[in-house]
Amino acid sequence: MSRLTDLECHALAHLDVNGPMSGYRLRTLFASSPTNALSAGAGSIYPLLKRLEQRGFVIGKETGDGRGTRILRCSGKGIKAAMRWIADTRDSGVLGEDGMRSRAYFIDRLSAAERKAWLEQSLQACQEKLLEVKRFKPLREDSLGARWTTDHALRVTQARIAWLQARLNEQNNEE
Repeated sequence: MSRLTDLECHALAHLDVNGPMSGYRLRTLFASSPTNALSAGAGSIYPLLKRLEQRGFVIGKETGDGRGTRILRCSGKGIKAAMRWIADTRDSGVLGEDGMRSRAYFIDRLSAAERKAWLEQSLQACQEKLLEVKRFKPLREDSLGARWTTDHALRVTQARIAWLQARLNEQNNEE
């Protein structure tokens, strides 16, 4: 049996913490998150939920609404898997995938004008993301986890903005 992905475990944790819900509701929770890491498209969520159900991590029940809507909940096996994922710090993405960092490694390939434009565009995108994070309202505002993750998103985005501003200052000084 293959190992569960982070997205699968994230879905299980949502089903466990937020109670039974439809796949559509889970999709809307993922889509409302300010993080880019949650792929909320129907093409990823529904097959993921089907796999979890086939493997016994999720139990689904037809609602009888005529549209084929299913209400999903974690099985005992799903709850255990979610709990293991939450508690496991070994692969928690301490310095995980980062598209900006990956591109920055190859920044020498761009001209000075292209580098400056890249920095300015990236800075603008991060400033917009910071506003989005500040406006974000979690499903459960009384949740310690919601407060921690929102604070983390704010601080990481602020650090990224400071890094981009420093690189932009360097770039401007080289002109």
